[in-house]
Amino acid sequence: MSAMGGEGKSGGDDDPRLEIHRKKMAIGKQLINLRGHLQMKERACRSTELTIAEMKAMPDDCKTYKTVGRMFLATPIKDVRDGLKKFLDDTASEITQLKSKQKYLEKEAKSVTDELTQVGVVRVFYMLLLFVKKYNATRQPSITAGDACLICNDFW
Repeated sequence: MSAMGGEGKSGGDDDPRLEIHRKKMAIGKQLINLRGHLQMKERACRSTELTIAEMKAMPDDCKTYKTVGRMFLATPIKDVRDGLKKFLDDTASEITQLKSKQKYLEKEAKSVTDELTQVGVVRVFYMLLLFVKKYNATRQPSITAGDACLICNDFW
């Protein structure tokens, strides 16, 4: 007998509900990380859009500087605008990819939740059948599964 109380099992690792629950938790963690990454990209996108809007008001001969490590490098404003637009386009495509991945993970999470529910219902039904068999074996008036549901309403 193991420390968990089961016989012949390695701590209950054979339980399909446990494996499905682990899968659900892993998908949940992936979704949380993905949503954080998506929010970060959307924030960067909004910030870049504001910068581009502010730079439209600047004249073309305005001195601009781009950060390179710890120093600032004089850069033509056209190059800065082009770099920001390229960054904005790249970020928008990344956001699109992240949203499609988010939809996939949400669909997968729903599927795993449905599977977990189904396994739980099957287990409760099995327990109910065992109860009916035991009750009918010990008592004279036999009961139906419906009667057992009324008796064992804590399962439902």
